[in-house]
Amino acid sequence: MAPLTMASLSPHTFGATRQSTGSVVPSHHILPRQLWVSKKNRSGCVWCGKSFGLFRHRHHCRLCGDLFCKDCVVYCTTRETSVKVCRLCIPTIDPTYQPNNPRALPRRRTTMENVKLLDTIRCVEYSNTPKERGTSSVRTTVTSSSTASLPNSPSASELKAAILPSSSMVATLAHLLQETADTQATLAVQTSSATHMISAHGAQIERLNQAIARIEAKFWEDCAGNADSLSDDKSL
Repeated sequence: MAPLTMASLSPHTFGATRQSTGSVVPSHHILPRQLWVSKKNRSGCVWCGKSFGLFRHRHHCRLCGDLFCKDCVVYCTTRETSVKVCRLCIPTIDPTYQPNNPRALPRRRTTMENVKLLDTIRCVEYSNTPKERGTSSVRTTVTSSSTASLPNSPSASELKAAILPSSSMVATLAHLLQETADTQATLAVQTSSATHMISAHGAQIERLNQAIARIEAKFWEDCAGNADSLSDDKSL
């Protein structure tokens, strides 16, 4: 058996080995960091449900932006480097891949929803970026010895398109609002269930305390009776 050296220790020594696949992720599907799920919103892996901790770190899927443990992400390639993709998003780029260990999962953004978000971000960035318009030049004689080229003014339809949001942006925002409402409803149900559970536990604790009090009273009563019996025996 070869001795264990520092060179043989890798980030994957303590846990599962790094899993990779030959699937290629399109660059335009990579979700920007600002759209990732916040680490404080996930206490455990979305896929396996195991809690994050000192030896189980959080890993963002580059397609959906959600958080998974190292065992539940696969390394895929892009044109530049390798990226982490969760087992839930792999079928979107590799239909032959079948994720194992299916379980009931919480509501999460799908890959296509994140692609729409990515397109929306790009549309906003594009609309906020000064653009050079390719226009024909109208040559007008300014002086007898020079000419000037003037760009065409933007049309009313172009101004309206720049001001009004696109239909995809409106649909995405509506979906996010609906998702927020669903999350709030779920949290309300969970809060109600937790309140009922705490009340039930409190009632059970009260019953246990009463039972303990009865047992203690019975114990001291028996002790007093035994003491009286011993006193009577000694007097005889």
